[in-house]
Amino acid sequence: MLLLSCSLDAKQISFASDTLPCDPTVKVQKTFCPSCEVWSDQFAPDFTGKLPVEYHLSIYNKDSVEIFSSVELDKGWNGKEKDDVEQTQSFRWEIIYRYEKDGTLYSCSDVVILLQ
Repeated sequence: MLLLSCSLDAKQISFASDTLPCDPTVKVQKTFCPSCEVWSDQFAPDFTGKLPVEYHLSIYNKDSVEIFSSVELDKGWNGKEKDDVEQTQSFRWEIIYRYEKDGTLYSCSDVVILLQ
């Protein structure tokens, strides 16, 4: 499985002046295959350090429409849009999180390739 540090394509969000790129302990898959037995059946970031207290994951289709959103660390994207299995293509993801209440807000995004 290929992993990508999400700090590679960091994005600032305008509503938070204290936003920083993702820290290096956060890893995100570059490819995702929910029907492959050797991979997880959910796409979500891997927090290898401490877990955040505030978290938001969004997945966007090629038209920039949000097709999945979660604020729960254990609830990732299953590779579907409105219960339809997507074909092989790329999707943009974005995560926003913080480790401490009122602490530094981190935000990053990149693309994941969905394989079926």
